[in-house]
Amino acid sequence: MSATTLKRTPIDLRTAEGMLSFVDGCEDRETWIACGMALKSEYGDGAFDAWDRWSQQAGNYSAPACRSSWKGFKSASVGGYTIGTLVKLAKDGGYTFDKHDAPQVDMAELARRRAERTARINAEAADRQRLAANAEEVALQVWRAATRDGVSAYAQRKGIDAPESCRFLPPSQGGGLVVPMLRYDLPREQSLKGVQTIRDDGSKKFTWGMAKPGTACRLGLPVVGEPVFVCEGYATGMSLRMALGRRLPVFVAFDAYNLPVVVEAVYKALPDSPIVICADDDHATRLRGLPNNVGRIQAQIAMDGVMEGPKGAKLVVRSFPLFKRETVRTDKDTDFNDLHRLEGLGEVANQLNNCLDTIQQLRAYG
Repeated sequence: MSATTLKRTPIDLRTAEGMLSFVDGCEDRETWIACGMALKSEYGDGAFDAWDRWSQQAGNYSAPACRSSWKGFKSASVGGYTIGTLVKLAKDGGYTFDKHDAPQVDMAELARRRAERTARINAEAADRQRLAANAEEVALQVWRAATRDGVSAYAQRKGIDAPESCRFLPPSQGGGLVVPMLRYDLPREQSLKGVQTIRDDGSKKFTWGMAKPGTACRLGLPVVGEPVFVCEGYATGMSLRMALGRRLPVFVAFDAYNLPVVVEAVYKALPDSPIVICADDDHATRLRGLPNNVGRIQAQIAMDGVMEGPKGAKLVVRSFPLFKRETVRTDKDTDFNDLHRLEGLGEVANQLNNCLDTIQQLRAYG
């Protein structure tokens, strides 16, 4: 369908929501984000409920993730998604237009799809709650069985000295780290939602069935008004901590898509503290043959999400590792730990100090 046709035949929000029911893959993060950005680009905040209802059919649905990601969508400025994106995805799922290019919605079919979706959502929500409760019990058992002291070949390979906020797997279990995944906005007795085990061979695993959105691992204690850093991976977080002389705290969000939720939670808990979002630079990642730098995109969404509105955060800085031209960088060298290993901790410190200098300038001059 051409852009001219879309202008000639506007698609109202009700029709767009009907089109959403034909889009498969709301559990796929890229499809989920593409639909959200397309809707916000065309209809603004009035389309959130439609996107949220569609999102609920996913097994990995998270209401906080929906809200924080939506807040960070700036029309089509990130990712370039428009209503045409939704049209294509719906057509791929069987949606049709008549000969005049008017969108066709079979209301009986739409009602049937909605009823099926509602039943599926309710069943899957109950199943997710059961799995999440079981995951909390399993995580607590793993955490208690791990030792407070130990060594990690993985940490040594990553250049990490004295790993923080974690425990150790005994050699009889293959060795490695156990990293708690906590909701810092909940009471302590309810905060542990899962653990990440990082074995000495580098393999990583999250507790099966856990509710990951919003979980983090905090390295160091925050001080009101002082900067707070947020990143994706544990090794990255430790490189940041070491480069900062362990003076400032780092929140590990575990993956790019969890960044917006964690950044929002950090802002709510520490509204007077500047936030530095240390993104992964997924420079080689592609989606359907096109560049798709997930780390930087999600960091931008996280930043926009907390800065939006009159009560938004005023001091948020987004950064990603900058490698020297002469550095031999592979497709997998994407984060500040990779910068640490390839160019040394001093280079990480230099780049983080630039972020702190920027914060000082913003504080001084606005």
